[in-house]
Amino acid sequence: MPALVTKVKKIKQICGSEMEGQIQSDDEQKSDKTKTKLYRRRCFFLLIISTMGTIGGFNSVAFGQVSNIFAELFRVSYAQVDWLTLGEIVGSVVVTAPLSWMMASKLLRLRMLLVGACFITTVAYSCLAISAVSRSLFPLMVSGQLLSSIASAGMSATPIIFAALWFPENQVGTAIGVIVMSAHLGSILGLTIPTNVLAQPTRQENKTFANETNHSWVAEDQVKFGAIFATMVLILLIYDILLFIFCTDRPPTPPTKAQELKLESDQFSGFLSLKAYIDLLKALFKNKNYILSSVAFGILNQANMVEITMLSQILRHDFEANVNIRQHADVLGGYIMTVLSASSLIGSAVGAKIVDRYKRYNVITILSVLFTFVSSVGLLFAFFFKSLPLWFVFSALYGFLRQPGVIAIFDLVAQETYPMDEMFVTIWLNLFVALMSIFFGEMGRVIFNAVGSFPVLIFQSSCLLVGALLSCFMKLQNKRLNAETSSALSQTQVDERTALMTDE
Repeated sequence: MPALVTKVKKIKQICGSEMEGQIQSDDEQKSDKTKTKLYRRRCFFLLIISTMGTIGGFNSVAFGQVSNIFAELFRVSYAQVDWLTLGEIVGSVVVTAPLSWMMASKLLRLRMLLVGACFITTVAYSCLAISAVSRSLFPLMVSGQLLSSIASAGMSATPIIFAALWFPENQVGTAIGVIVMSAHLGSILGLTIPTNVLAQPTRQENKTFANETNHSWVAEDQVKFGAIFATMVLILLIYDILLFIFCTDRPPTPPTKAQELKLESDQFSGFLSLKAYIDLLKALFKNKNYILSSVAFGILNQANMVEITMLSQILRHDFEANVNIRQHADVLGGYIMTVLSASSLIGSAVGAKIVDRYKRYNVITILSVLFTFVSSVGLLFAFFFKSLPLWFVFSALYGFLRQPGVIAIFDLVAQETYPMDEMFVTIWLNLFVALMSIFFGEMGRVIFNAVGSFPVLIFQSSCLLVGALLSCFMKLQNKRLNAETSSALSQTQVDERTALMTDE
């Protein structure tokens, strides 16, 4: 009898230990499931960031196609009006180094970046709205654009940062695409609203009558221009409050295993000394794929800056014999750029799906830059044959074919520099974009003034061809995607081993 009691106790102990082991195994599985999680609030933040992108997209193109209006309104030259567009870019060059150091030292994270950028943009657009009060306030207008460019330096980094921190791998391209699409939606509004709302300057030979007429259109444009930017200031004030209350640096739980692994081995552990910061920069700029993709991205994304700033003047030269087209070159230029932006919006949606599905960043980039080059050659034919329909057709192809490459490179730089901080990586990518914007805008103006319109378009096509050649030298590793895949395979092997042991 005592022996039977002893056996029963042993059986209970064995069963108890097995039950305890099973409970622990279940708990571990639950714990693994909760290590990565998706949050619905990511869509709310995506909406806010996209709306801010729309407002920024409006401001980046709103002045180029109606440069004659602002030249007359503020009594300045066309080159000075160009800086209302280029001024939106200068801040990216100036603040890149301090911003990147703050990001690497964790002094500036996503929440502070968005809240600060939204607040600075609010102040900048307030300057633009106030500048409508007097024709002598052009310096205030330029100051507003320069201030806005500082905010743009941070906002332009958000597609990669936000997508990588909040979305799973199969949605990263889509998230980037939505943000990029919003900028093109803003471009559509910026190209159509000013050209159709603002009144064109009127000129009469009778000076007295001219002064009265001049006063009439000036007052009308001042009211409309001020109302446009005052509306944006109101929207931005609402977003200031929403971001301050609800925005967070990252979700409580990472969306992917790659992000989880990155958090566990985060190399950005705190305040960086100057030496550590320089070492970090060296590591980034020794990455050949990063450099090549950044230059290719700058060319692909900014080569049409010559059209943004000068298309209406190019059309006047192209259709010099056609009085009707020449007189409406501002409106027609706005329509052509609107078609380009609309096709870019569609191309962003298509490109996002392609990137998410295939992850062939190198192939997508090469084909995108190459086809964009071909469409830019089509613009040369449009100019040569003086064909307005060809201007619309090849501009549409240009915008559509460019966007898959833009989205692919956005995701590519985060992939190739993993596990570096996305904010740190992207802020330097934006420096390449800013430098390319200034280069294309200023060089295009120099070529235009020296030899005319057609060489400007040749210059644009040649640069795109260089971008296509550079893209061919990229040898990608997709480090973040590989980390995600390796983690999934490891987890599968663990699950299979556990299942075999259980069956056994």
